[in-house]
Amino acid sequence: MVPKGSRIPALSGAITAGVLAIAALAAMFIASALARRREYETAGSIPNPKALARAIIRLSRRNRVEKLRFAAPAELGDFVPQISQCHDNASRFCEANPGYTVVGGWIVQSVGASGSSALLIRHSVVSDQAGNLTCVTLAASGQHETAGPFVRHDPKWGGFDSFGPTVSFVEGIGVLES
Repeated sequence: MVPKGSRIPALSGAITAGVLAIAALAAMFIASALARRREYETAGSIPNPKALARAIIRLSRRNRVEKLRFAAPAELGDFVPQISQCHDNASRFCEANPGYTVVGGWIVQSVGASGSSALLIRHSVVSDQAGNLTCVTLAASGQHETAGPFVRHDPKWGGFDSFGPTVSFVEGIGVLES
């Protein structure tokens, strides 16, 4: 029995309210995490351009991007890259140069100051055995001077080949693939 005038019932009520508030915050956090997880999950090779754009914006803001090295014509030997054919160029280069592999990813052409927009260009480069990335296409076209940083494609964003050549994203408006 609680003595008359005791603060225990009031304290008990405050503790209960605090526990309920913490439980509500935890539920909101879990719901938010599950929503983000669903956003990143895709079925098979179905692309999720909104998840892709948001992930790349976050990586760019955290400076988790890679700088591409552009092959000088002398480095390419007899290999002649075709302008605007980066995926084919990377594959042909790797066939002719054992030890190199094709790496698909995204050139981050621009990210809005607020991080709510992005222009991403689907691009393929080659990687040597040490993991160094080299573009065998853009230097031949003269476009290398305007290329932004590079983010390797993560399969959780959807199949790389299922995206269009560019993804434009503006928060609140949506995604435009071309």
